[in-house]
Amino acid sequence: MEKINRPSLEDIPSFSKYDFDALNEKCKIGSKVWSSSDKLYDLLKHELSLLTKAHCSFCDGYPLNDTSKTTIEHYYPKSIYKGKTYDWENLFLACDKCQSFANSDNPFQKTLKMDEIDYFFESYFWFDAENGEVKILENMDEQNTFNARNFLNRYGINKSPERLMARRSKYTDLIAIFKTESRERDFEPYRFVFDSALFHATILNSLSSEKNR
Repeated sequence: MEKINRPSLEDIPSFSKYDFDALNEKCKIGSKVWSSSDKLYDLLKHELSLLTKAHCSFCDGYPLNDTSKTTIEHYYPKSIYKGKTYDWENLFLACDKCQSFANSDNPFQKTLKMDEIDYFFESYFWFDAENGEVKILENMDEQNTFNARNFLNRYGINKSPERLMARRSKYTDLIAIFKTESRERDFEPYRFVFDSALFHATILNSLSSEKNR
């Protein structure tokens, strides 16, 4: 859910010996399939983890191995777009919960993509601390609203009561923490919750200081 600044394949030394175009062609004709047990998969997962600072690309959960299995999600489903199986721009680090929701979302429809140049969370969404939901901004154009709604539905962002509860609880905890101390943003789950809590805590702390003068 955080914006991803993705480098090109040529700028990643660990991928230099791999021919991704050839791999995609083999997948397209059926002579190769995606494998989660080879060295390339581990390399891909490592590089994707660096891009997201080990957060899920979609729900922004962290740390993934504490709450779910870390996987690689294909934006364009590899079962349909076999020629994109190893496309670098098609691969995203994900928790298994988001991947499970995505696998059950049929038929495939294009949605938001966090590595696009004009993507920013706050351009499409806002966090409702009262119920833990990620909500779509009003007054967007029809296409952006459609894409944002598809994103929330595909990855089950608001579908799980556990997810809503976890985000509400994190918000409450952070509001209390920010009264006396700070936290490192990238070491917290749900960085959009962190941003919302910090904003509101700053206002509350300011009001408290003025009251005590």
